[in-house]
Amino acid sequence: MMNPLPLETTYTSETGFSQEAAKLYVDQGWSLRKIAIHLGVSHETVAQRLRRAGVKLRTPVGRRVRQTTRLADGIDARVLRELYVEEGLGINQIGRRLGIGRWHVYYALRRQNIPRRPFGLREVKNTPGSTTSNRVSLSR
Repeated sequence: MMNPLPLETTYTSETGFSQEAAKLYVDQGWSLRKIAIHLGVSHETVAQRLRRAGVKLRTPVGRRVRQTTRLADGIDARVLRELYVEEGLGINQIGRRLGIGRWHVYYALRRQNIPRRPFGLREVKNTPGSTTSNRVSLSR
């Protein structure tokens, strides 16, 4: 982690601060939080000053969405349908089995137009000779 600038380092104007922050953000690719720690201010202050200086801020969510899309697109629709629909596994269980997070599974279900089951219900496979109903309520 970067050490903040020494307390005796001050900027005589907002312009000097903004120029330093813009250089780190645009040229060096630093995050707002990293710049904030380095300059000893909050990340909200850094964002505000960069906007005032006319710097277009990157969207951190965009990187997560692209990663989620790649992971969700990598899940085979047949496998997902088999686990979710036929075996009746929940989203968390599928995520653990595939080694990914539940949001990736949820997103893959949406991308592949697999309808979600009602919340609190899940299919249970009947075994021959079993008197168990085919739906179990998970409500408390």
